[in-house]
Amino acid sequence: MSSFYGISGANADDQTWGPGACTSLHQMHGLKPITLSQVLKKKSRHEKIVMCTAYDLFTSRVADDAMVDILLVGDSLANVVLGESRTAAVDLDTMILFAKLVTKGTRRSLVVFDLPYGTYSTPEQAVAATIKVVQETGIQVVKLEGYLPEVVKEVSKYAAVCCHLGLLPQTATSFVTAGGTAEDAERLLQQALDLQDAGAAMLVLEMVCTEAAEHISRSLRIPTIGIGAGVGCDGQVLVIHDMLGLCGPGAAQYKFAKRYANLYDMAVSALGTFRSEVVQGSFPQQCNSTPMRPGEGEKFADTCAHRTSTSADSSTIAERGGGISSSVTLGSTKQYSAETKSSDVPQETDSSGPYKVCVWGGGRMGQLFAWILAGSPQILATDQHGHAGWQQKQMYGIEVTICTSRKDLVAASNQNGGRLSVIRSHGPPTTSSSPSNDRTHSSTLASIAENPLGAAGNGEQRLIKVISHSTADKLRYTYDLVIIACHSAATQNIAESAFRMARAGGMVASLQNGLKAPRILRALHDRQLQSGGEPPALLFMPTSLAAVEKAPLLVQEVGKGNVKICGHLWRASQKAGELHSILISRGIRCELLPCHRLDEILWEKAAVNCFINPISALLNCTNGQLTDPRLELARKLVVSEVVAVARGKGIPLTFASASAAALDVACATMENSSSTLGQLQEGRPTELVDISGEVIREANLIGLKAPVNRLLLELIGLLESTQARRLTTCILKASVITHGLPGNMPLCKGSTSFGCVAIGMSMLIPDLTRIYESAEVLHSD
Repeated sequence: MSSFYGISGANADDQTWGPGACTSLHQMHGLKPITLSQVLKKKSRHEKIVMCTAYDLFTSRVADDAMVDILLVGDSLANVVLGESRTAAVDLDTMILFAKLVTKGTRRSLVVFDLPYGTYSTPEQAVAATIKVVQETGIQVVKLEGYLPEVVKEVSKYAAVCCHLGLLPQTATSFVTAGGTAEDAERLLQQALDLQDAGAAMLVLEMVCTEAAEHISRSLRIPTIGIGAGVGCDGQVLVIHDMLGLCGPGAAQYKFAKRYANLYDMAVSALGTFRSEVVQGSFPQQCNSTPMRPGEGEKFADTCAHRTSTSADSSTIAERGGGISSSVTLGSTKQYSAETKSSDVPQETDSSGPYKVCVWGGGRMGQLFAWILAGSPQILATDQHGHAGWQQKQMYGIEVTICTSRKDLVAASNQNGGRLSVIRSHGPPTTSSSPSNDRTHSSTLASIAENPLGAAGNGEQRLIKVISHSTADKLRYTYDLVIIACHSAATQNIAESAFRMARAGGMVASLQNGLKAPRILRALHDRQLQSGGEPPALLFMPTSLAAVEKAPLLVQEVGKGNVKICGHLWRASQKAGELHSILISRGIRCELLPCHRLDEILWEKAAVNCFINPISALLNCTNGQLTDPRLELARKLVVSEVVAVARGKGIPLTFASASAAALDVACATMENSSSTLGQLQEGRPTELVDISGEVIREANLIGLKAPVNRLLLELIGLLESTQARRLTTCILKASVITHGLPGNMPLCKGSTSFGCVAIGMSMLIPDLTRIYESAEVLHSD
């Protein structure tokens, strides 16, 4: 049995499951490691590079779990591991021994070997040492200190080279900052350029003044990694023992270092914080950097102004976005760019009329948000995110239009004059007459009393417009806000139309589930931006709000949820604040999040949907019934698998946050039924392939497996392909009934849905295999 399942189960607390549990050897087996090429491309995308030292199996696994990009097997192990006072005290054979341990514990990060003192005095000596390192450890990148272009030129024929300028610990006699004068800074710049021309792949700048390090970083094609060199470098590196406080009381503390923890058991958490601060640019701060002497910065700037730039052309537009790659090809971007520059496009938002909103999608969520936005403000939007242009338009109100392919919705609008009604109650929704609802829920779950709303009235009415897709195709640059609320499968067909409907300076916001829609929308937005166009700001608003459609233009709000708003790229930050103000003024609970957390938020929502949608559909139950403690193991298996894929992609999602979000959403929508269950009951195709299927797709791209999500997707696909309204009755042998399920959960004959899930899980959980290994499944009408 894998240790992953051996220490974890239904009775384990959440701390047992994350973040280390979600990246166990069982789940991370087969993960493709980061390549040097991927690291080097981060500079062109303006993404920070994270590096730290690692010396053995433990420190490498901790750093790898924390998603550090580069692990440096540094000669500083002479100080922090061997207890020597000088880094020169360690030899090549000892370094290789520790490097082998590091490579054993690394599954994702790139490993760099620090050539020790005396092993690269001549090109021949350096080549011999490099060949030995590559042959015995498999490490393909070596680091050496000092200005040695001839050595770099020869070594680069056998391995990638990371150079080191500034303070050189192997030969330094004191901690003196380099680049403190214009002359010294110019010398460092020329040395860096020479090393780059000699074939260096990266450059470490240690104890270099902030201004000098920043200019050197801008002048080079290759990335720079700073330690005590300011925030202007392309990445940061620290000694792992300094960060975690592992050296004990009385150890020397350096100005450029930052202590993130003092306890051994906080190691993984501390490294995650370090990574987060480097990526966000909050480390190092001014107190961790050394400025040039007064007046020297101006002298250095004047000197650099007269130099002939030798840096590569940096005008190439960096690839934007991240976390969700795109292989979708949409329509012509050039055509759109030409259209957006034509004279019929307004250059700024017209503030003389009402604020115009188009909701693309006439489903229950589209109607709910159309109704919310069509109402009068309940509170004044005077928060810090308020937008002056939008506040001025509040004088004219908000004009809401639903764009849909549903003929019944258009007909209902024509018949009742465009009155959309929402019943705002906290009772459960009216159940449909589907035969599946006549069956008793599985006895494995606690029953929730059903109180259908009979004729609950028409609800509160608000005026909206309803138009067809054909009509929408004729509208261009009309709306201040376009909300996409259709199924993810339709995104590819409507994405460009939705972007064209937003006026200059407007925004497009997606309410959709899954990872497919964000992948398509972000790819389209970035292509238009890179081709010189000015696409509308792109926002995402994952929500736990829920509703049930009782009739066309009559929906019932179910439970109490919230909305998270996050923009794609910094250019969308102001518009995200504007949308936040609009929803807050309508009484909706909103959370505004910075754009660098977009991937984390999208994957957290994906983890929630991967658990709630398929499980509730298989069990034919409401979301609230998924909070049953006996489903805790299923929740942990599904969520931890999604988290493992996200972290394998470099997205700092934690199991604790994703698992808590799944429970919170289930509780907030207690009486609601998932969209997947509703689609199965109505005989419509489900969108689970765009939710669980996208997680499986992303897992395959990085060499991981997602067996739990794949199983659930295949079970839902089986129901969908046979157009089943309920699972076929399964009769298990008496031995299964006698043994029961783990956690004292008896399996009754009527609980067919959970029986199928448990049989599927038997392929994954050895305990269930023992129970079901002799089970015979018979089918009856």
